Amino acid sequence: MKKEWKVCNVQTDHILDGEPENARCCAVALAMEQEIGRYGWCDGYSPVISNAKDMHLENCDLNDKRTLAIDVYEEDRQEVDDFIWDFDATYGDETAPIPLPMMFRYRIIDKKEQK
Repeated sequence: MKKEWKVCNVQTDHILDGEPENARCCAVALAMEQEIGRYGWCDGYSPVISNAKDMHLENCDLNDKRTLAIDVYEEDRQEVDDFIWDFDATYGDETAPIPLPMMFRYRIIDKKEQK
C-alpha cells in the first residue's frame, strides 16, 4: 500500500450535506469518501471519522473485517480537530457559524502493516 501523503479537500458541498455528530456522514467523512472513490483499491470501504487521531476506513463486506487507518499529517491534526468541533457545534444550533472549507494531508495505512 502506498504511503505517500495525499490531500483531502473538505468543500462547501460536504459541509452543507454533512451531518454533525455523525462519524460516518460528517463533512470530513463525505470528503474522504469522495477522495477514496478515486482509488480502485478502496472499493467497498467507508470512512469513520471521530477525530484527527481516530480515522479509519471500514470494509463494508461482513466477511472481511479489515480496517485501514487514515493517518492525518501531524501538523494538520489540530486544524482537523478544530473543524470537527466547529462542525459538530452546528448540531441543533442554527445560529452556530458553519465552518469554512479546509484541506488536510493524509495517508492510508493497512493496520496490519503498523505492527
